[in-house]
Parts: sequence; C-alpha cells; structure tokens
Amino acid sequence: MKLSQLISADQILPEMRAQDHWPAIVELVEHLRFLGRIDDTLEQEILGSLKIREELVSTGIGSGVAIPHAFSENVDQVIAVLGR
Repeated sequence: MKLSQLISADQILPEMRAQDHWPAIVELVEHLRFLGRIDDTLEQEILGSLKIREELVSTGIGSGVAIPHAFSENVDQVIAVLGR
C-alpha cells in the first residue's frame, strides 16, 4: 500500500497550531473527525488508544518528528493524517 493511497490533500495539516506532543496528536485526530473520517465516539476511543501507546513507548523519532499510531477493533481500514 502506498502512502498516497492513504492520504488525500485534505488529510494534510501544513500549519498546525499545537506546539507540543500530545496537543499535536489531539489536533490531528480532531481533524479526522472534522473531515468525517471518524465520529465523536471513535475519536475518543482513538485518543485513548493513542494515549496508552504513547505511555508505553513514545512514537517520537527525534527532531520534532513522531509517528503516533494505535489499533482499534472499530476501525476496519488504515486511517492516516499528516501534520507539520
């Protein structure tokens, strides 16, 4: 699967407001809800899964870059969003 198959132009946030790790993750997930890719209930579930994942091991890879990811049984496809 190619990244271009997962992300459309509207799933890219070139100028994020958040400056810190967790607020950035929240902003990205909120954007998916705004786009209609997820609903309110799924947003909360995904944020919970991401929080647990980040508490186990940070997904930060250095230089302000992170690849937060988590699993949900209520999502049947890969959903992605990029931000800067």
